[in-house]
Amino acid sequence: MSDIRKYQWRHKVPFISTVSGVKHHWETELRQILQGHKDYVPSVAFSPDGRILASASNDTTIRLWDVKTGKCWHALDRHKAFVISVAFSPDGRMLASASGDKTIRLWDVETGKCWYELDGHKAFVTSVAFSPDGRMLASASSNTTIRLWDVKTGKCWHELDGHKAPVTSVAFSPDGRMLASASNDTTIRLWDVETGKCWHALDGHKDFVTSVAFSPDGRILASASGDKTIRLWDVETGKCWHALDGHKAFVISVAFSPDGRMLASASGDTTIRLWDVETGECWQTLQGHKAFVTSVAFSPDGRILASASGDKTIRLWDVETGECWQTLKGHKDYVPSVAFSPDGKVLASGSRDTTVRLWDVGRYRKLPVGYSDHSAGLVTPNGRGQEARGDDSEAQKPADGTVLVDGEWVTRNREKLLWIPDDYRTGSISVRGDTLLLNYDGGKTATVDFDFSAEG
Repeated sequence: MSDIRKYQWRHKVPFISTVSGVKHHWETELRQILQGHKDYVPSVAFSPDGRILASASNDTTIRLWDVKTGKCWHALDRHKAFVISVAFSPDGRMLASASGDKTIRLWDVETGKCWYELDGHKAFVTSVAFSPDGRMLASASSNTTIRLWDVKTGKCWHELDGHKAPVTSVAFSPDGRMLASASNDTTIRLWDVETGKCWHALDGHKDFVTSVAFSPDGRILASASGDKTIRLWDVETGKCWHALDGHKAFVISVAFSPDGRMLASASGDTTIRLWDVETGECWQTLQGHKAFVTSVAFSPDGRILASASGDKTIRLWDVETGECWQTLKGHKDYVPSVAFSPDGKVLASGSRDTTVRLWDVGRYRKLPVGYSDHSAGLVTPNGRGQEARGDDSEAQKPADGTVLVDGEWVTRNREKLLWIPDDYRTGSISVRGDTLLLNYDGGKTATVDFDFSAEG
């Protein structure tokens, strides 16, 4: 290591950004193209364990896909009209599907058999959601009603009547005690799940309400509307905390960050906005899409926001800086839905082009990377460095939590953290503790420090 230690800082590594961790020019990695549907795919959802992806289609079917292999496990074909929405039960054993044939179906994920056909709505079903404990299913209909179903028996517990126009979206509170419903009548309603009574009718929007979402702690409800605004409501009192104004067209979708501090909104004005939930201020306006934005989803760690658009692309954004890390291209028509796998390593997108795409987003994660201004003062717990000599080296078998070089990748606990391009593997590469040392391009040397203190 003495030959490396004597070099001073000379050059920053171009393929790493000092702020956001990864440069734009990294190639998109498409894991799978899932083909089989014959029509538009409006909804995709991962199972809680991330092993299965469900896709709903206008071809009247639902497909269950093996995420690892891309193979179709089951094609569920009992509906008689388009399928709009799918949702997994919390234990992953059951899938619910909402259809234009006015029914909901409950499917056994393992066998593909239909457990129940839930019949009772008078018009097509727009949305389904399981309660957090999995005992109940809520369904919304274009005939103004919501129904609450007993998942075990398939019987209807309550029919919730009060809206004056089609119901577009339903969501359970995190504790399962309350259900929120959004409607084209410009209102949101909060229902007591146990009794079926309406707690609050939230009035304030001037146009149809497209989407509702509870904050992770259940204290706040966000609503998106055709009036170009988002509203944040106090769930306990029913009062409006903030009216978030700034979009130039209707707002289609909203999503809370996992920590509840931020709200993302997708709009027909081609932008996404990130809002401070506490103050109601707009943190970032994310610009880049060329058409309306249909859907937004936060990664489980809250560092990445994915957005889907009518411009046929998906974009990955750095939540902290607002920078677009990557534009995922390949779909031939607009993309209505995106979803992250529970571990955040895979992104699924459903498109009007009849396909579902699975993207490997692990390499786009915001890495905890920083630069050192010299290479002589490196300190490690055991005082020893590790030189990358190939896969057979004993130095390549460290204790858990150690950063090492494995071929062209920097890894930790067998997880790939950072890819090293060919041009930067021309000289010696070494690791000391959580610091990577690169000696490349005829003597240039740089260090990259990984900080894992935020892991808890």
